[in-house]
Amino acid sequence: SGPEHALMWQGEVVVADTRNNRLVFLDAQGRHLRVVAGRSVGSDRGVLSYPNSLSCDSAGRLLVGDAANSRLLAYEQDRTTRRTLWGCPIVRRNRFQYPRSAEPYGEHGILVADSYHHRVVRVDAGGEVVESWDEAESVRFWWPRHAVMLNGSRTIVDSRNGRRVGGVNG
Repeated sequence: SGPEHALMWQGEVVVADTRNNRLVFLDAQGRHLRVVAGRSVGSDRGVLSYPNSLSCDSAGRLLVGDAANSRLLAYEQDRTTRRTLWGCPIVRRNRFQYPRSAEPYGEHGILVADSYHHRVVRVDAGGEVVESWDEAESVRFWWPRHAVMLNGSRTIVDSRNGRRVGGVNG
């Protein structure tokens, strides 16, 4: 119910089945392999709450935006080890609030559309915010939904302003 994102990871298709609070793994032919989480909602170990974005980082980990828990998770290449990279289920200033996308940025950084804080941030491998943007072209972001590097520049989908901004801060 409500799949929002899918990608290939280690030869399998991973689907963020957002409204069922789970990840679904399929083989390359679309056959069901396994489900991660989905039995309940929350922030406890092994539980997801509204997972809505997927990407892979330079270390080959699967990154999951666990939006309603305001955190980013990483599943290691062994497919079973999961850890919280950044954020926590308690909403605080300078923490994520409903991260909608997490995309690799350079070798060790992640570009995050931090939607309810109306900003895009770049975090380093240790989880520290290195850069933060809350506007482009003199217009403040309003619920940015996606941020990604395309052709060497940041491209941001600024959802509630109904625009895509390319080449943000080079």
